[in-house]
Amino acid sequence: IVDAAKLEVVAELPSRPFAGRVEIGANGRAVVPNGGSGGPPVPQYLRMFDVSKRTVVAEVPLHPTPGDGNFGVLVHGNVVFVADPEDHSIRVFNMRNLQEPPVVLATAHESPDGIAWSPLRVGILDTGSN
Repeated sequence: IVDAAKLEVVAELPSRPFAGRVEIGANGRAVVPNGGSGGPPVPQYLRMFDVSKRTVVAEVPLHPTPGDGNFGVLVHGNVVFVADPEDHSIRVFNMRNLQEPPVVLATAHESPDGIAWSPLRVGILDTGSN
């Protein structure tokens, strides 16, 4: 945890190996995937934290076998969009119940990574048969 005014680390949270991007939602939860391009393949998870309590509240595996993917994440409302370049998909997780199976938003995408939200539907993503 970084104090943005002082630009210094003020606390650390438990993470899985090679934890990468952090996305914080308005609901007081933060999500962190791990396994990104920092070393050997490792079990990959999506871990959710309670921001105020600084505790892990849920965790789900992202793959059945170890990997080294670099996941993109975006929190919007009570959902988490996870872009997975390893299986070429974008999945949507319910933050109220992270254990619930995710909805697959897109498959066969060449290499999804970073994600942004727009209220406009522009139709630029080729989702194959979805």
